[in-house]
Amino acid sequence: MLKTGFMSFHNIQSKLPVKPQVSFNKLNLEYITETKFLGIYIKETRKWNCHAHLLANKLSKVSFMIKSSKEILSPHMFQNVFFNKWGDFVGVEN
Repeated sequence: MLKTGFMSFHNIQSKLPVKPQVSFNKLNLEYITETKFLGIYIKETRKWNCHAHLLANKLSKVSFMIKSSKEILSPHMFQNVFFNKWGDFVGVEN
């Protein structure tokens, strides 16, 4: 399996998107419908649903961990753990 693939962007209304044969160094590249590019997941239809679902799942996990640890840790310890573990993810600085 190659790490490199290609996709052809098209509108969601397109019934038959163009899927050309692409090769590099005599190897045929795999046609993909979804990829991660610069940290963002996109689909061939230029939709971001997969990225939004991924972020929603991560935020749900973070929310559960915050609620669970808030009652166990002291406020000072909770703040340290929060900023060290999740501060970058949610865009908050200490």
